[in-house]
Amino acid sequence: MIISTEFYSDNGPHMSINQDNYYVDGIINDKSSLVSWGSRRFSSKKAGFAAVYDGIGGGSSGEIASIEAAKCAGLVTDNLTHDFSKAELKDSLSCYYNVFYMNLTDRIKPDRQKSSVCGTTCAGAVVKDTCLYPVWCGDSRVYLLRKGKLKLLTKDHSLAQEKIDYGLITEKEARNMKAWHTLTAYMGSEDMNMATGDTLELVSGDRIFICTDGITDVCTDDRLEHILSGSVRKVKETLNHEVISKSEDNCTYIIMDVKENGLCRIVNMLRKQLEACLLKKQKKSMER
Repeated sequence: MIISTEFYSDNGPHMSINQDNYYVDGIINDKSSLVSWGSRRFSSKKAGFAAVYDGIGGGSSGEIASIEAAKCAGLVTDNLTHDFSKAELKDSLSCYYNVFYMNLTDRIKPDRQKSSVCGTTCAGAVVKDTCLYPVWCGDSRVYLLRKGKLKLLTKDHSLAQEKIDYGLITEKEARNMKAWHTLTAYMGSEDMNMATGDTLELVSGDRIFICTDGITDVCTDDRLEHILSGSVRKVKETLNHEVISKSEDNCTYIIMDVKENGLCRIVNMLRKQLEACLLKKQKKSMER
């Protein structure tokens, strides 16, 4: 499998600084400009990782947290074996989080640690061979678009989500409540385990979409499904000009398109031809 990846981060029309960040196979937002974008192509034969981060905290605290999380994100896949298990991935995520937490506490002054929250959300995807493992903490999200249907692969760590789970409110009602942005977990608390979702078997044509809440705050899942069904160029154009322009927050997203490489396509075609030939011979043998 080949995965073509596009990523984009924007301050948004109402924010002076960007507390978001991203990590895509070693690339992070160096904050050299108000808007950051790029593309990357990597083979799923080697474990890869892509993620978005949404910093939380007053002043520059959130920006520092998201940068620190992105800077050491390579640890997620660096220590994974060739045929790693789900348990190994969780151990790797734990190692990553511990290093991040130590780096963050070194960067933030002791008096600021006591006076304000400092941390970041995270939503990402570890990809190896044809498998995808969603990981997250907070309310940034990972989606799968398959055959035109959108599926959420993560579950928000928020007070609003808990109320929805208990049947107290609907998502539509939650969007207009303060609880929508009240997190129950984030990277930055001392004792925290990042969540991992069900392992997903990727197929050619799948599209993975990872984003911070600056996008989902102004875009429902139904509308997002419609937007993501277009070409990459059209998706980026719509998100950048019709969604991000209406957001009151920083916005960051990653688009990952799964494709078969040329050799895989030829092998699969030959396999199908061989299977058809064997089936034909089997039928002739039965007729005799």
